[in-house]
Amino acid sequence: MPQQISNIKALSILHLALFTGQVLFAGIAYYLVASKIFIASLNMESLPMVVISVAGLAAIFIIAAFSLFRKKVEKIKMNDWGVSKKLAAYRSASIVRWAMLEAPTLLTVICFLLTGKQPLMLIIAALLVIF
Repeated sequence: MPQQISNIKALSILHLALFTGQVLFAGIAYYLVASKIFIASLNMESLPMVVISVAGLAAIFIIAAFSLFRKKVEKIKMNDWGVSKKLAAYRSASIVRWAMLEAPTLLTVICFLLTGKQPLMLIIAALLVIF
């Protein structure tokens, strides 16, 4: 039983580390753009298209992440594996889900750095809440 608890604790620490990395990256990007240390290199006049594209891609990743995770968990439930093998499979499914949820956040932060458009920060905040 202590081994399972340490596996779950390790998974919690990994989630917190991934979340903290995203928050720090977004915060640093916001600071760089707001203080004019980093000048946005793309002067895009089609902001709605950028926001819609990033939001659409994020929605696709979110839906895919949760549906894939749900399928993997159902597969884990159906198998007659031991507890340690089920925990390993669950850890794998969780890492894949978190990677798929982290990717659109990082892409949106990069788009924010390139364009400097503030509405992208709202998408970043929403993605962090979902993560």
